[in-house]
Amino acid sequence: MPLHAAVRVELGDLDELLDNYLGLFNDDIYRSTFPWVDHIAEVSNQVTVASLDELLVHGLKTEGLTRCWLAVPEIIEWANIKGFRYKSGSREPQYPDLHLPDFIRTIEDKDFLTPDFLRKRCAASIDLSDHPQHRWSVYQCLYCEIEHNGDSYLLTSGKWYRVSRDFVESINRFFKTLPRFPEPLPEYTDAAECSYCQRVAAELPQKFALMDQKTIPIGGAHSKIEFCDLYSKNHDIIHIKRYAASSVMSHLFSQGVVSGEAFRSDQAFRKAVNAHLPPGFQIPTPECMSDPSAYQVVFAVVSDEPADLTLPFFSKVNLKHAATRLLAYGYRTALAKIQVADRVAKTKRYKSR
Repeated sequence: MPLHAAVRVELGDLDELLDNYLGLFNDDIYRSTFPWVDHIAEVSNQVTVASLDELLVHGLKTEGLTRCWLAVPEIIEWANIKGFRYKSGSREPQYPDLHLPDFIRTIEDKDFLTPDFLRKRCAASIDLSDHPQHRWSVYQCLYCEIEHNGDSYLLTSGKWYRVSRDFVESINRFFKTLPRFPEPLPEYTDAAECSYCQRVAAELPQKFALMDQKTIPIGGAHSKIEFCDLYSKNHDIIHIKRYAASSVMSHLFSQGVVSGEAFRSDQAFRKAVNAHLPPGFQIPTPECMSDPSAYQVVFAVVSDEPADLTLPFFSKVNLKHAATRLLAYGYRTALAKIQVADRVAKTKRYKSR
């Protein structure tokens, strides 16, 4: 990869500058913070990209891909979303979420299914007034894992990446051994995450306290974060996010780390958390946090898939990084799945005539 730099330097000092750049190039200190970098590389060879695209299309046509699905590729405000469409036109059906089988069923003839078709066909979110709000190519929404010529490849956000097989295996082992939240969280029957949190806290007030949208200053008055979305009587710090692409899930894990760090180290933050918690949920001694292992940080993912929770590979990488940091702070960590109610997941809506 070429180096681009704009610096003011005398010609006689150029050797020293280049030596510094070479030293930084050979330095491996980045591995302490980003150990995964050496194991992942974007595929730039267009011949390889074309081969992977053809394998993708063949797998979609034959339904032979077990690790392939659609996901919203960016953070959106779900409270303003009524549904999704794969074709333009107000008479086309709206779906509650992006789902690969639903998209495949909108294709009249699978011979039309080509890499170019996937890049041109769009998925659109529909707002509460039945107008398109966001629009992405289906290719951009696709997540897929493929084995090709002895290597592992991932498609995410419209780009293919080659990943070391040993690294894939180590991340998958971590994901399998990460504790799962022992009791099921209530089903998701709601229009948005905030509505879900409000409903659960109202229906189970002895079990959960609502902390969603209750922001607390951190590092200055202009920087605020949420402690979590729901806080349980058993000291579970629960962060909730609708299933989406890797970048969105990474935002969820980052929230958990930032909140956990502030709760562990900042007395003022703990006191502010207590001010938002109802009696019976409050921290006994916010002045001193003596035992962080009494608290469990839970990442809860809303999913309409009937099977066990699966995450994109890059999400698993970021989850491992987040869990490792939280464990270093002394917390316990767990992963949870919030199942979308079957009647909600299968609902298609049509605009009334």
